[in-house]
Parts: sequence; C-alpha cells; structure tokens
Amino acid sequence: MKKEAFSVSIYQYKVQNWNTKKKQLLNLFHRFPHKRHDNVITSFFDSKIKTNIISEEIELFKRDVGLKINLSPSNFWFQEYNQNMNHSVHNHGTGGFSSVCFIEYNKNYHKPTTFISPFEDHITGGLKEYIPDAEEGNIIFFPSNLLHYAPVNLSNKSRIIMSFNLHAEGVENHDLNYH
Repeated sequence: MKKEAFSVSIYQYKVQNWNTKKKQLLNLFHRFPHKRHDNVITSFFDSKIKTNIISEEIELFKRDVGLKINLSPSNFWFQEYNQNMNHSVHNHGTGGFSSVCFIEYNKNYHKPTTFISPFEDHITGGLKEYIPDAEEGNIIFFPSNLLHYAPVNLSNKSRIIMSFNLHAEGVENHDLNYH
C-alpha cells in the first residue's frame, strides 16, 4: 500500500477583479525607485502601503492552507525582467510562506517562476522541478524555504511580478498549527 510521507503544497489563484488590481499594482510599481540587483530590477515598498490590493487572495490562501494562526504580509517588492534578465536559485528563509503575482506576463513570451523539489529524484538522484501553468493575474503561494528561480527572459517584452512574504504572528517557526 502506498503512503505519502512528505509533500510540498503550492497554492495558485486567479486574482479577482484583475484589470482594476493590475492598474493599482502598476501604479505602485512606478511610485518606487528601481535598482538593479544581480540580474533583475527590484523595488521594495512598505507592507503597510498595499496589503489590501490582494487581501482577498491572501484570505483565500489562509483558509485553504488551514492554519489556525494569523499570517501577516511583509517585505513587499516588485521585480522587472527585461530581455536576458533572470533571478538565480534562491529561497525566502525558513519560516512562513512567500508569493509571486504575475503582473506583466505573457505565457507566449515568458516563463513562470520555477520551483525545485527539496527531495532528489529517488531513482536518478537528480533534482526535480515544478513549472506552474501560470498566466497574467495569477498569484502563487509557496513555502518560503522552497528553492525557486525566474528563468531568463528571452523576449524583448518586460516581465513584471510582485512578491511578498507571509509570516505567522507571534509564533516561533516550529510552533505552526495546522488543522
């Protein structure tokens, strides 16, 4: 009998009222200074400024993940990938969840964020990747410690995303309670 011992869940949603929210997000994107960091253009902004644009999706995620504690958004940032830009393999730390929202994204020209399994393939020993079927207006939530990267943008069309982290309020990382 097969039993699943470990798994990694990723949650993907279509952002509600996307056309309105896309305009709001792009307005925010243009309000903050942009700085090239490694091979991507990044701009950070205070989480108090814009949590409410995607609050419906955060609430849906919190319900679906089944945590009994509150998750607070923090560390919001935008990233722009022009032609030949990418973001190398990284994670967002050991506690909580992270997200990526695809703002300017055309699946005919761009590749989505790619996730790397924390478990090697048990036959070959190689790494396994998960490439979501993402579209503009999608938001993906994932464990912050999950390795991921943004593939090279081979197009001359910019790819713009917004990311943020969600941390458990007043809870040590090892004390998270799921129902």
